[in-house]
Amino acid sequence: MDTKNSTQKTKREDAGRSGVPRSKIPELRREQILEAALKVFALKGADGATNQDIAKETGLASPGLIYHYFQDRNDLLKQVIIKYHPLNRIFSGRPADQETDLYGELLHIADAAQSFKEDQEQGQCFRIIISEILKNNGSEDLF
Repeated sequence: MDTKNSTQKTKREDAGRSGVPRSKIPELRREQILEAALKVFALKGADGATNQDIAKETGLASPGLIYHYFQDRNDLLKQVIIKYHPLNRIFSGRPADQETDLYGELLHIADAAQSFKEDQEQGQCFRIIISEILKNNGSEDLF
């Protein structure tokens, strides 16, 4: 049996066994990398996380494979934020014709959070509001 044909057959069989069509494998792998990057960035911080850490969490043989799915490390971080940031549901509820400057809005939120840190009373009030929202599971009747 020809080794080239044997290798191709094995790849087809592996793809078939997973139940995922070959055409969907790159999309699935990209999602796996995003999930792993979220975990690693949350655990080690964006600066402390390495591609080796992300590859290991994803199950990739080589950290360089990340660049097959993302332009660079900043692109990966940006895609993680776009996919998972907690305000995504709010931003995605906008009409399609209304542009969103995600980075600008996140900077605005960061500035507000910094002001909460500097103004003790505002910070305490914000913590109360957030804890009540979480406690009431988003119920419209906040208090």
